[in-house]
Amino acid sequence: MGLAQHHDAVSGTSKQHVANDYAQRLSVGIDRAIEVINDAYGKLLSKENRTTPIPNQFLCHYSNISACLPIEEQKQ
Repeated sequence: MGLAQHHDAVSGTSKQHVANDYAQRLSVGIDRAIEVINDAYGKLLSKENRTTPIPNQFLCHYSNISACLPIEEQKQ
């Protein structure tokens, strides 16, 4: 949480290489959090006689736009 609220990152006063590193670290953190969420769902929803697989959870990184590839590529 400290990284996400760092004063240089929030205000945009850091140099470009620092901003790039910040974005990369946040991206890795988000990916790891999604892995933890999927593991938790797998443990919480697992049943011996389950006939349908537990769907993986995902995060659309660009939530302020209407395009989200994992949703668009889903079969209905």
